[in-house]
Amino acid sequence: SPHFSLFYNCFSFSYHPFASNFLYCRMNISSHKMDKRLIFRALMDILLPRTCAVCQCRLNVHENHICLRCRSDLPLTRFWSLGHNPMADRFNELLQDRMESFQPYAHAAALFYYKEDGQYRHIPHRLKYHGDIAIGRHFGKILGREISKSELFRDADIIVPVPLHWTRKWKRG
Repeated sequence: SPHFSLFYNCFSFSYHPFASNFLYCRMNISSHKMDKRLIFRALMDILLPRTCAVCQCRLNVHENHICLRCRSDLPLTRFWSLGHNPMADRFNELLQDRMESFQPYAHAAALFYYKEDGQYRHIPHRLKYHGDIAIGRHFGKILGREISKSELFRDADIIVPVPLHWTRKWKRG
């Protein structure tokens, strides 16, 4: 008789054709402490699977927006730990050209390098073109944690994200 079982993360699902054709679910919590959100996410992943923003593989129940493999390969800039970096130098140059009383040196940081033809371009594209605010919050928190550990930003009064110009926002809708 056709019978199959599927082990998905920490849930096991079984289908028995002679048990009135229904799917039943049994949680295997012997080695996992599960909370309600994790259970809900695992069930939703069956119906609406989440994919990695970079490689498009299915995400594990414990992964958010990006798989562990892509997260470990994320091309971090580490600008938050550098006294001078190309991003901050360019930013300071722009400020100096526009302001009379400019006091260098303003620090600037980005989480990862952006290449137009690289796989990691999908992360900002999901935020910018698909309105995925959650991915922006996720990577913003990662950058925020790194900046908060940096000596360069210890005395910062405010951290300002670079806003989208109104004409670009209007074009994108």
